[in-house]
Amino acid sequence: MRVSAFLNRNWFVFLIIICAIWPVAAESREAGLKLQPKLGPDVANYWKVVEANIIAETQGTTASLKIQNVSDGALSDVIFYAEYFDSEGRRCLSLVFSQATNVGDEQTAIPTGATRSLYSSAGGMIPASMPTEVRIHLLQQAHVGQAPVRIESITEQSPVTLGESLPKQTPIHLPSLSQSADLLLARVTVDQDGEVRDTKILSTVNPQVTAWFQSFVHALTFYPATTDGRPENADTLVSVRAVFSPSEVPPSISNSYTATFKNEVPPVNRILLAPAGSTDTFRVARIGSQWSDTAYKWVHDDNMPHHVARQLASSSSPK
Repeated sequence: MRVSAFLNRNWFVFLIIICAIWPVAAESREAGLKLQPKLGPDVANYWKVVEANIIAETQGTTASLKIQNVSDGALSDVIFYAEYFDSEGRRCLSLVFSQATNVGDEQTAIPTGATRSLYSSAGGMIPASMPTEVRIHLLQQAHVGQAPVRIESITEQSPVTLGESLPKQTPIHLPSLSQSADLLLARVTVDQDGEVRDTKILSTVNPQVTAWFQSFVHALTFYPATTDGRPENADTLVSVRAVFSPSEVPPSISNSYTATFKNEVPPVNRILLAPAGSTDTFRVARIGSQWSDTAYKWVHDDNMPHHVARQLASSSSPK
């Protein structure tokens, strides 16, 4: 299965992997949730979107676009920007699909009439609100033998992501816990420098977990949200879950926690705890998230938070 190959090639190996936020039937998870596509003003001149899917599962979120070239020539270096919206019209995720850095044959030029399936992922990150619609924009492409050109002007936004490095941590004692459980959900404001400026606890099992998180969150590495590559202040949702078995799927996030978001519901970065030597002592076992990680690569940039910036990993640059 191509989705499995994509995840195996581009996702990390962890002791315990991230759990999905909402339950999805086994057959739906295999095929993906089918979404209603809406096309940007220039997409239909070149492409037909045959199908758009999204899969939320243990590794994170994977989305796919099945596209057909309806132009009069072969095209390559195609990059799409997709925004996902829930049933209330709120943006709940964005992803970039880069054909030149996709899977296997999908990287080659696409002849007239041919179809391809492109993939993009948000590893370690899952939408807090289920998407029903995807709006697709064509950022760039190239005719074979020519340099790629910018097609559509659209504001590109990336969410807050969480670094993989584990800070020095104090074990948390949960003596009454005997099965996997969600311990805390927080709304965290991250400024343009990647610093935590505010934390609002939306739910918690007890004051001990709250105190642990409020100290721990300030030791984490956050990469700020961006608009057209420029860092900005933004909220993210962070959840903490204790896990005894990685195969267990946690319950969905209650709509009451996302109801306060009007135009956009930020995706969730999940922190997983696992028993540390005894059943009543827990440590962080999984942390970190990626956004459109095959479409972008990290490059050194002293002007950006943590001295790194995302750069499109396409084979060429647009004129």
